[in-house]
Amino acid sequence: MEDEKTAQEKYESLSFELPTFKQVAEDFDIEKVFEKDSSFALRDIRHAIVEKITAYSQLFETFQNPGSSPMFILTLLRNTKEQDKEIISEIYKKLAKIQIDSIKLDTIYKEKNEAIFIKETVEEWQETKTKILELIERLEKETDKKSSTKTSGYFG
Repeated sequence: MEDEKTAQEKYESLSFELPTFKQVAEDFDIEKVFEKDSSFALRDIRHAIVEKITAYSQLFETFQNPGSSPMFILTLLRNTKEQDKEIISEIYKKLAKIQIDSIKLDTIYKEKNEAIFIKETVEEWQETKTKILELIERLEKETDKKSSTKTSGYFG
């Protein structure tokens, strides 16, 4: 009857002190990990976590090097304050470290290290996601402020 277990039951049967299933599932959509049989559930959970971290890492890399970024990124960054630039850099460094740690785990598999990574990354993400939201809201607010004072623009 193993197949009838829910994703949460499968997660909770793992033998490590992991964050709650609800917390990890809400932040990283790990339910899909349990849709297939795997002998390496923790590695698959890590991959799901890193998938989201990578997306945010790419966003923050674009913030730091906007070159040929989409227009909405350039609009957000147009009036970035020095404090926000430092926060962007700080968040990017945290996300990059998580990715590097994941690469090391891909190199040599140890189930215990996978569990440690999951626990530490979920903890780090709780603080980081709050900073990301606050930053994006500030950038949006500044953009709204600046765009409401500008009445004309160039459209090609």
